[in-house]
Amino acid sequence: MRESTQAVRQCSASWKDERRVSDRWPKTDGNFVPQPAHCILHPGMMQSGTPEQLLVLLVEDDADLAEVTQAALEHEGLQVAVAHDGLEALELIDKLRPQVVVTDLVMPVLDGLELIRRHAARPAPRAPVIAVSAVAARLRVARELGAAEVLLKPVVPQELLQSVWKAARGQL
Repeated sequence: MRESTQAVRQCSASWKDERRVSDRWPKTDGNFVPQPAHCILHPGMMQSGTPEQLLVLLVEDDADLAEVTQAALEHEGLQVAVAHDGLEALELIDKLRPQVVVTDLVMPVLDGLELIRRHAARPAPRAPVIAVSAVAARLRVARELGAAEVLLKPVVPQELLQSVWKAARGQL
């Protein structure tokens, strides 16, 4: 337990020294201050004393949107893996064990709603899912199926980042 306290102090100190807000993203409103990804506490950290980097699985069939979103999240210090449909996402969830899944809902092969349904049926622990769509009705269904958070497109990057951090910390 003492090692984890020391790691938190190191993260706090490094955050004060390296405080930055992306040029692409607006400043926060004061209610949320994003922490650098290397400072998030994971259960494994309590034993080892070293923080792990947060891994997000982004599921988006639009290659351009996936690339821009991935770059924005990586710019904030997150690790991001990308899947282009729900079937590929299920395979990567098994392989990579991401801490958070961010998925579009309208995709070929296996859509986001079916991805959420299948993911929710898996044994715990499961990564929380953030559903993103331009169709409000689909977002309601996503919430009913177990999405931890739903965001209406177009999504402001800061809003997505805040949702990812909250999901990773179990605050959704």
